[in-house]
Amino acid sequence: MNESSFSKYFLFNNFIYNRFHHNDNSHGVEKHFIGYIKEGNAKIVSETTTLKLKKGDMFYIPRGLKYHSYWDTEGIPTHIISIGFTYFPSECTSGYELGIIPLNPRISDLLMYFASVRRINCESIATLYSLINLTEGFLTKRKDLKHDIITDALMSLMDNDPHKKMDDYANELGISISMLYKYTKKSLNKSPNRLRQEIICQKAINLLETSSYSVEEICSICRFSSTSYFRKVLFSVTQKTPTQIRMGAGNI
Repeated sequence: MNESSFSKYFLFNNFIYNRFHHNDNSHGVEKHFIGYIKEGNAKIVSETTTLKLKKGDMFYIPRGLKYHSYWDTEGIPTHIISIGFTYFPSECTSGYELGIIPLNPRISDLLMYFASVRRINCESIATLYSLINLTEGFLTKRKDLKHDIITDALMSLMDNDPHKKMDDYANELGISISMLYKYTKKSLNKSPNRLRQEIICQKAINLLETSSYSVEEICSICRFSSTSYFRKVLFSVTQKTPTQIRMGAGNI
């Protein structure tokens, strides 16, 4: 499997902010993230938790979390290692909470691998899952809430095929269409249709970042009815145009 095949499921980045920086992720992130503060300070604010981070802190952000992040340089450039992944290889169905992960020498060695390696290939993915295996025991489980479990399952179904009818998703999950809407609203404050749009847009973003397809070709691949509608939906999800997305990767 080549690098472009992996790219939609993983993100390996190093960010350096030379001045105060704010990221608005109030729509909910599409991947899990493990991060590490090499320099600087930060604050991550979700609806229930405020996480204050300093140099040397390692942290975890769960997929779907709605939050704002604030990166404070205080005169020194802030340097962050950012590792994103779509699926958590765990039997924990409820997932984990936003939190700080304690470091040990083995975790530090694996983490530092991502300070210089950005290629998405078998080696880097194997290193990531070795890192996850060592850190999972330090994470705090979320409460096993049915609406979160159903929403996570719906996201997985949509990742595999985002173009089915909503009734089909509901049938696969063994619930009514009205409960499907209720659960996604409660879990992510989104409708299933909006969730579908965001997942399709993520696939379009991956193509914009990793391929030479034109906007028209990507619009067709992602099955939008027109390029104007594609641009409108993409901007509503990302606040960016296709050209802006092609110029740079997303932030943690």
